[in-house]
Amino acid sequence: MGIAAVSCISGCKCSSFQFDGHTPNSHDSTPEIKGFHVTPHEQCLLEVLILDQTHSGEHKVKLLQVSVLSWVDVSKKLKPLIGLRARGGHS
Repeated sequence: MGIAAVSCISGCKCSSFQFDGHTPNSHDSTPEIKGFHVTPHEQCLLEVLILDQTHSGEHKVKLLQVSVLSWVDVSKKLKPLIGLRARGGHS
């Protein structure tokens, strides 16, 4: 498995981080929960970028779920709060 960088690229702000899908000495995919704070914004775009860097020789990651906890008045009709863009960075 590869390494991916997660960042906020439009609207909202967050601390970028990387996660490595590789577990040494294992051929199984092990789910891992990553939580991070994103500033509120009417339209927020997150990016998951697969990096050239790898510890396993592979360049892939599995993103199983993106969950958003929001303190927004749901009685109002708003545009979607979060967008997600995933792309590969290696050539």
